Amino acid sequence: MYKKNLLIYIALLFCGCGNGFSQSLTTESTTTKTDSIYNAKYKEFYEKFLNYYCSEPNLKMRRLSYEFKKKMNYNGNDFDIMLRGLTWVKENIDRTEFSSIEEAESEWQAYIDAKMIDWKENYEYHKYYGEFIMKHIDVFKDVVKDVRANHQRTTNPWLFE
Repeated sequence: MYKKNLLIYIALLFCGCGNGFSQSLTTESTTTKTDSIYNAKYKEFYEKFLNYYCSEPNLKMRRLSYEFKKKMNYNGNDFDIMLRGLTWVKENIDRTEFSSIEEAESEWQAYIDAKMIDWKENYEYHKYYGEFIMKHIDVFKDVVKDVRANHQRTTNPWLFE
């Protein structure tokens, strides 16, 4: 049950970055980028998101995800990969870089285990995040974009190896 809830959360996380989901949430947020409320919320969330995004459990989980997706040779989006990941690999093993289905299953399980550890060790952040984006999706989108743009070497070191 816990893993099912985690996968639903992950799906919502990926959807949260898309336009359809965010448009339905922006009605609660009436701030603009020059508004002092926006600036305070931006600063608050930026610090929390950067700390979370650079945490060891999150870095490990994202690295395993990156490596799995790379071996998949699948061009779908992250949300689609989360829904179809292992199923797609099993149906298309010859198109992947996995030497066997067992290798893919093992790497997928390592990713899921890392995601569970990330969820447990960063529970307070995830709780905060869930509440925050419901009220401040505009701030959330800006912070995520800025952190990813300004901290690539810190947040995705495997891209520079």
